[in-house]
Amino acid sequence: MRLFDVGVEPVGVIAIGVAPRGVLAIGPLATGVIAIGQVARGFVAVGQLAIGVVVIGQLAFGMWWASGQLAVAPLGGPAMLRFAPFGLLYPGRRHRGEEDWRVPASPPPGWRMIASLLVIAAVAVLVWLVAVLPVRDALFGPGGVFG
Repeated sequence: MRLFDVGVEPVGVIAIGVAPRGVLAIGPLATGVIAIGQVARGFVAVGQLAIGVVVIGQLAFGMWWASGQLAVAPLGGPAMLRFAPFGLLYPGRRHRGEEDWRVPASPPPGWRMIASLLVIAAVAVLVWLVAVLPVRDALFGPGGVFG
């Protein structure tokens, strides 16, 4: 197990490079628990194209929360265009002590709820296949951080 690795395809707890894989991955094609890069995939992903559970990016697909220019997730944050059928969540408001830190969505009509659930299910499958499974392999697979 490497704690720190740098290179073209680094693998380590902290990995910095072109296609890093690790717990903290920083690089253009980052895959990790915390991934920062142009194409970032992981549990917490920040990048131009971010796919994961909690994401921030220009194009963001999240399984729980997403923020960016175009964001798709069950809960949304600041975004230009967003699809957040279950409301908006602003974690920064809670840290500032504001009472109304979560803005719930009004219950959508039945047809819209079904469409919302289908979109969220599609995003969940996308996140599972594109982010969660590669992160699991990067951490525990052969040649991975802990493998």
